[in-house]
Amino acid sequence: MKILYACQRINSDDGSAIHGREFARGAAQLGHEIRTFPDIKPRANGAAKHRSLNPAKRPGRRQQLKSAWRRTKRALRRTNPYVSELVSWGEGVSGSFRQRRLLREIVAEFRPDVVVLRPAPFYDGVQWICKEFGLPCVLELNCLVAAEKTIFNRQSAASFLTRWWEQRTIRRADAAFGVTKQVKQAIDQYLDASRSRTIANGVDTDTFNPERIDSTGLRRDLGLEGKTVLGVIGSYKPWHGLETTIELIEKLTQHDSKYHLLIIGQGPMYEPIGRAIRERNLDSYVTRLGQITHDQVPQHLGLFDFAVMTYADTPGFYMSPLKMYEYLAMGIPVVTSDVGDLRETIEDGVTGLLVHPPTAENFATAILEIEKSPERLASIRANARKLAVEKLSWRQNAAAVLELCRQAIDLRRGAIHN
Repeated sequence: MKILYACQRINSDDGSAIHGREFARGAAQLGHEIRTFPDIKPRANGAAKHRSLNPAKRPGRRQQLKSAWRRTKRALRRTNPYVSELVSWGEGVSGSFRQRRLLREIVAEFRPDVVVLRPAPFYDGVQWICKEFGLPCVLELNCLVAAEKTIFNRQSAASFLTRWWEQRTIRRADAAFGVTKQVKQAIDQYLDASRSRTIANGVDTDTFNPERIDSTGLRRDLGLEGKTVLGVIGSYKPWHGLETTIELIEKLTQHDSKYHLLIIGQGPMYEPIGRAIRERNLDSYVTRLGQITHDQVPQHLGLFDFAVMTYADTPGFYMSPLKMYEYLAMGIPVVTSDVGDLRETIEDGVTGLLVHPPTAENFATAILEIEKSPERLASIRANARKLAVEKLSWRQNAAAVLELCRQAIDLRRGAIHN
């Protein structure tokens, strides 16, 4: 099978890039021919990206105009949600025409059997090309943009265009898959349920392998020797519930000073969480590292004795965090809120610990209780690693997606013959 995989952010530094690259690798390992749009760019080995600060090299007029327009867009987005959405719509419309122009040549040369699309708001060029060339289109939906605005950003009134675009995009697809059953249920409102699937995220179980990781030196460098480390890695989003995490470490350190919280990442809640740490006088019990590259993640996960995910009990929660799969592959006991689809992966007391209601008190109790039974803790570690290897690899994820692609191809052929 020849697959064209389209993901606008495949060269970014976030989870969408990881998902896209790993799907492409998994499909190739299964013997399929795959091309990505845009092409995957090689990553620097753990090196941070720095822009040139050479004052002698001034940007050209065109670059100056682009920079000015980017600043203008950022300013407009800060005015109010309605203006922000209109700016995004304008970006998407112009970007769609660029996509179509580039994809015409790629499709004519590569001649794919199917297109797998991870859509970006208001970018329609890929679906235009699918219609023009008669190609089946399979959507990959890891989140619902309009729902995220409604649930987390309180911008439901300003998401009319987003809801309209998202619904239209789903209706145009031949098939679609979501990472959780909640996402699939949303898809099924606009697409026949027989054409959609729930296909969870995955993990590279070779890279995230505790037997290959030695974090002894890093633990020493960070002053974590002799500590029981509770770890969090992520983007400091409001729905991550980091306020509860801070309250959790406060309660645990009142019980025993051996506990230490390690938070890795950056994001919108970085400063508020910093203030909460200072106000509670927890600086000596919390280490915060900035954003690290994905190839640095396994060694840092090797520091974690527990991975905590203190998500709030939010109605409509539909997340499937990549980090959870990476924690499991590393054999780290995951202590998580029992919300959304997380219980579909974490079996309480077997592959991790589920906490409900997700209060700091309940999280602390779960950790303190499991530490009383080293045998159970060791069993959870082993079971977590086994689950990841046997059921959660990216190769298995790719196989499930490709099976849906075959269905989409057959449906399209059947429609043509009829």
